[in-house]
Amino acid sequence: MKRRLFIGSSSEGKPIAIKVEEKVKKECGDWINCMPWYGNDCFILNKSTLENLSSLTLICDYAILIASKDDITSKRSCIKRSIRDNVIFEYGLFSGSIGISKTFLLIDKNVHIPSDVKGTTLAYYDDRTIDDKIDNIINQINKSKEEFEYRLLPSSALAVGYYENFITRTIKEVLPKGAKLKILIPNKIFDIVDMANDYCIDNGECSYNISQNTPKVYHYKNNNSLYFDIPMTLSTLYRLISNITKTGPIGINKEQENLIEHELDNFKETLCALIKSHNLTDKVLVSDFTL
Repeated sequence: MKRRLFIGSSSEGKPIAIKVEEKVKKECGDWINCMPWYGNDCFILNKSTLENLSSLTLICDYAILIASKDDITSKRSCIKRSIRDNVIFEYGLFSGSIGISKTFLLIDKNVHIPSDVKGTTLAYYDDRTIDDKIDNIINQINKSKEEFEYRLLPSSALAVGYYENFITRTIKEVLPKGAKLKILIPNKIFDIVDMANDYCIDNGECSYNISQNTPKVYHYKNNNSLYFDIPMTLSTLYRLISNITKTGPIGINKEQENLIEHELDNFKETLCALIKSHNLTDKVLVSDFTL
């Protein structure tokens, strides 16, 4: 699943936003989806701008805000070129949600900036350096492709609990020497329990309880060395997201779909990071799975 990048700007800064989008697609299109403010995926109908932006901070992994010299302000008898207020607001909104290290401000070198932002190393541009500054930001983003940062999300907590209570105990108490455990991450979590149970019945045999009151682990039919599990604890995410967002008249709406997709991706990445950090990549495989 690709990571998401929000691109924000004023209307006047849109040509630069388009340039950023084109460069990101060219350099990182294999692992990043761009979500520019002028696209169809950012602003859902019948929701306020602030509601939409708040939702975007929950599903985006990076943000680039273009601070072009759009306004003129008078401050202490001085007339200065300044940034559109909404761009600074969005910079703060995304910085607070996804972190300063993944929120980038591409800023015209001739504008006045708030004192709270001063002291931060920013990408200042002019007509001559704009392309280089965009490339610098993209290079910084590319460096994080193989990195993982834990985020305070519901799926992070589920992944840690699943790793500690299921994976480590399965390896210790059930998995024979030389066998591997395959974790199947579903593409959807509506009715995951029933569908996962059907998959286990059709494909697995010899289920094992790690201990009393814990989930079972199966090995594939005719393959005693490959065990598998579908984390049915993920059903908790569906219930949580359904409770904190408005359900549409015909089931899951676009906002819920985006949140579920992002949480599933974060669950998988958190799990992979835990497995790698504990040197268990030779014993545990994590794979996408279509229910």
